[in-house]
Amino acid sequence: MSSPYNSDTYPLPVSVAFSGPDNTGKTKQIGILARRMGPAASSAGPLDRYDPRWNVIKADGMARWWFETGPVEEVADVLATSYLERSRLPFSAPVRLLDRGIPMLEASVAATVAVREDLDAAQATDRARILLAPYETDLRAAEEDEHALVLLHCEDPEEGARRSLAHEVSVTDIYAAYQRHLHEQINRLVDEGRFPMAIRIGDRPTVAVQDEVRRLLAPLHPEVPGRALAGVHVTALGGMSESGKSTAGEYLRTQHGHARLKIGYLIENSASHAGIGDPYRLGPVVQAELIVTRWTASTRPTTSSTPSASSRCTTSTRPPNSPGCSGPSSPSRTWTPPRPHASGEVLLAPRTSSTATSPNAHEARTRSSRSPMRSSATTDRAWSWSGGWTASRSIAAGRNTSPRPCRSTRSDSP
Repeated sequence: MSSPYNSDTYPLPVSVAFSGPDNTGKTKQIGILARRMGPAASSAGPLDRYDPRWNVIKADGMARWWFETGPVEEVADVLATSYLERSRLPFSAPVRLLDRGIPMLEASVAATVAVREDLDAAQATDRARILLAPYETDLRAAEEDEHALVLLHCEDPEEGARRSLAHEVSVTDIYAAYQRHLHEQINRLVDEGRFPMAIRIGDRPTVAVQDEVRRLLAPLHPEVPGRALAGVHVTALGGMSESGKSTAGEYLRTQHGHARLKIGYLIENSASHAGIGDPYRLGPVVQAELIVTRWTASTRPTTSSTPSASSRCTTSTRPPNSPGCSGPSSPSRTWTPPRPHASGEVLLAPRTSSTATSPNAHEARTRSSRSPMRSSATTDRAWSWSGGWTASRSIAAGRNTSPRPCRSTRSDSP
């Protein structure tokens, strides 16, 4: 495969395939990582981009074609052709991110024939391999060129299927059966070693999953950031003018060791890094993702300022080179006031070193997120941006809204 990145000067480009059942956040995690990496990463886009037959299929109804009218041989052919055409696409960036890898093709075809032909798991596996046999050599070569990562809700296929279906507005009997078979097939492929990297997302926040994604992928290529705002507790203050945001922020800074950062600066700087011209045209979820995934251990602000007193940051409580703060480690900067509709602040609270370095890091972070955050004596380690994401809390004027349980929210919410 030809690529401008194949040379002795640059590391070889890599393809990373995010696989998993529906509603595990594959597209969400790809989008977050791609925006963070900017021009160093490219997304291959959806599979229906790679075969013109998808246009007719979607016009006539994809679910109807998939489960009723399309011969299973045609379903297998359209899917296999799409996967293989995508694999032949030349690299346009050092890291290419794929939504669904080659093993998912086998899982999808097996789940489809299990539903349509009333087969058990073993019979469906054999049937899928027969249907995909004409493409076996090319598929094996394509799979060898991918680094496979799978996202699962949990260890149990039945519970995983229940969680996937819980995110759907309406579910038909045939789609529910397909999801149950799909989870069973994907777990089989995990057991067979087809997915060297597996993440169980459970009830963790999106950024906690993104942090694990980066830790797994960072060894594959130097352009992949190592962590995602880890070891930092983020509190966002919002509200109308003169509602007390600054007073609350100053209280948290002086009494609980938080550093104060202006949200307008973070949004605009993060958007600039991702190549987005006007971040205020984006939805609030994407704006939040830009902020929490931009500021990591491997990244420092590209443009910044000598802030005025309005930024209200002190060098004793902020992380090194944090944006919008002055201090000996900050380069000379020019402060840009946030746009009026970007009113608000982001406060970062230090973690203790015991939490950031715990062997059971996710469990420790979940426990500690329920306790008030205070600065510790181990300031340097507590302010490390390379621990793990723990929790996010949004505080409007006069109201504190804690994160809701996973089962009552979408798993891809920030």
